[in-house]
Amino acid sequence: MAGDINLELLVEYTDGKPRKTLSQIVHIPANAWTERSVTLDFSDVDLSNVNYLAYHLVLGSIATDGNTILIRRPKLEFGSVVTPFIPDDPETNLAKCQRYFQTSYPLGIAPGTSTSPGNSAVGIAFNTSATGWFQNFIFGRTVFPVTMRTNPTFTAYNPDTGKVNSAAQLHHGGEFALTAGAAIGGNQSGLSMDVNFNTGGAAKTLVLHYTASAEL
Repeated sequence: MAGDINLELLVEYTDGKPRKTLSQIVHIPANAWTERSVTLDFSDVDLSNVNYLAYHLVLGSIATDGNTILIRRPKLEFGSVVTPFIPDDPETNLAKCQRYFQTSYPLGIAPGTSTSPGNSAVGIAFNTSATGWFQNFIFGRTVFPVTMRTNPTFTAYNPDTGKVNSAAQLHHGGEFALTAGAAIGGNQSGLSMDVNFNTGGAAKTLVLHYTASAEL
């Protein structure tokens, strides 16, 4: 079914002025992919006090029971000339996102989920059979693939239980609390671990998941 779609751009101001709505109606044919572009005139809009811009599609006569409307590749840009649609590069987009958030969890796994030791986790080994002052300490560092925008907030998770501020002891079982005397931190370029076991004996391996957040 052919019909009209009203494309609206709502301007909400911060200084109490009434909302302003810019709109234009375009005709959509039936059963066909059709490229449509709309230019909305901003010349009389004071952008210095804009709180937000909201983009609406008012479906009009097409919005009838049984109709299916598919919209893909929307693009909103400033300027007086419509430019061709160029899809974003996924790798470039990922790198942009990693400036704000990074995690050791696999894609689709929420932070705090119980996984298994070694499953995309940070593994740091400490051999307590060493002699001297380093016998009770572990130092480790994981370098981020992308430098974050600022020093992030780090959170550690036990991969066995999902417990916060905890690590799993890979070969000896149980958990190791990452609290006083066990520091998880770092900077824009990576995560660092500085742990005092206060024990000797056999070698130990700590495994953990982490998140690093530098959200605005």
